[in-house]
Amino acid sequence: MTSGQRPWDQPDPESGDDDAGASRFPDFTAPWAAPQQPPSAPQSPPQSAPWTPPQQYPPQSPPQPQQSGPWTPPQPANVHGWTPEWNPARTPASRSLSKLAAHPSATSISLIAANVLVWLATSLSGGSDGVLFSRLALSVRGLCSTASGIRGAPNAFTCEAARGTWIPGVADGAWWQLMTSAFVHLSLLHLGVNMAVLWMLGSTLETTLGRPRYLTLFGISALTGSVFVYWLADPLTTTAGASGAVFGLLGALLVLVLRARANPTNLLFWLGINVLLVFVPGSTLSWEAHLGGFLGGMLYTFLATRFTGRRASTAWIAVGIWVTVLVALVAVRTMLL
Repeated sequence: MTSGQRPWDQPDPESGDDDAGASRFPDFTAPWAAPQQPPSAPQSPPQSAPWTPPQQYPPQSPPQPQQSGPWTPPQPANVHGWTPEWNPARTPASRSLSKLAAHPSATSISLIAANVLVWLATSLSGGSDGVLFSRLALSVRGLCSTASGIRGAPNAFTCEAARGTWIPGVADGAWWQLMTSAFVHLSLLHLGVNMAVLWMLGSTLETTLGRPRYLTLFGISALTGSVFVYWLADPLTTTAGASGAVFGLLGALLVLVLRARANPTNLLFWLGINVLLVFVPGSTLSWEAHLGGFLGGMLYTFLATRFTGRRASTAWIAVGIWVTVLVALVAVRTMLL
């Protein structure tokens, strides 16, 4: 045995193993050796995916813009926790109003309905001899309602001395009569004729001028006709009817026809017939109201059609000046009476 050689490193003569370096101990690591895999091709490094924002779960669709509908009042819950479904837009009255608003002649229909309602109210309260009619009709001076009827009186003291009821006129402070007189009528025939003409002329003018200007036309014509009555009529007479405003519609239609350079023969024919009816002997028609309403309607329609677009404010300013002039005329006439 050479130095540095371990005993178990000596070859075994019996085994015939000449490998001096081989170990005589069994190799316990062989059964657990990891299997060797064939070399694979080099793999490229993983590529990172683009960043996406976090998604909500469950996924929600983007909010849709809400459409504003008609306002409905809050509904109190029932005692059992049940809230009844009530929508004012579904009521018959609301549906009727919606249909009326969509009608092209809604303003004319409303004016006719107002005249009919006032006529019914005055008819049920005594007709043209009733107190309601006298309070709404245009009276320059005050009237006295007694058991024998309604007659003129110089003042309230004279009426009270006759045991009557004093009904003030425009000169006594009943300024509302300048407008309410256009909604009262003496008889059913009087009402029917005025409303028929209002419907025929108003439907065309409402479509042409628009609702605000058409309603202003009616009011200006009625007010101008009442001011003419207040200045020119007998102070002891009573005037009622929408004929002043209706003549204003005739004047407005004449202005539109002339501006359109159309043939006004038919319109002038009907206008001439109405003028003749006013001056027929024994006629009770008020020529003062007809003349004033006709001139007022012509003047307003000329302003409304002359100043349009950006200059529409000029027309409204002129209308305001015209109304101021009418009020001043009423004040002056009251001081003179």
